[in-house]
Amino acid sequence: GLKGAELPHEYTDKQLKLFEEIRSIAAEKAGLAPQDKATKLSPAVPKMTIISPPMDHRDGTGREKAASQMDVLIRMMSMQKPHQTLAITGAICTTAAIYTKGTLPSEMVQLKGDTVRLAHPMGIMETSVDLKDGQVNGIKVVRTARLIFEGFVYTKHTYDVCLSS
Repeated sequence: GLKGAELPHEYTDKQLKLFEEIRSIAAEKAGLAPQDKATKLSPAVPKMTIISPPMDHRDGTGREKAASQMDVLIRMMSMQKPHQTLAITGAICTTAAIYTKGTLPSEMVQLKGDTVRLAHPMGIMETSVDLKDGQVNGIKVVRTARLIFEGFVYTKHTYDVCLSS
């Protein structure tokens, strides 16, 4: 019953409980913890991820995203809650799955080169794949950095500061 473009606040408690049940079964199958103890003993892994084909939608910032801007829609759970964006591990694992024959992502995504555009709740993250003999040799995550602080600190005392590079 999911569309695939849900924002983190749109999931119901019933859906989140079902996601955790599925994740707990996966934890047991992976040998991490028994299903009935997986939430406590292995709350972070494996990650629960929902993938969907590209679709027009509005992201968490209110911006319209066109299906043509993405290769796949992804929604990730982390510690039994919807991730607000997309964890780097989720981007890398999903990209690897897209390039691995026989996986759901490989069947869903129409590859157009070595870049994958992953639409998440707050925008689109890109990954770049290095292939060697048709196999994934490496994956890079394309990120941007922004200045998060600049300023002065006023104190009661004067300090001698030596800045060296």
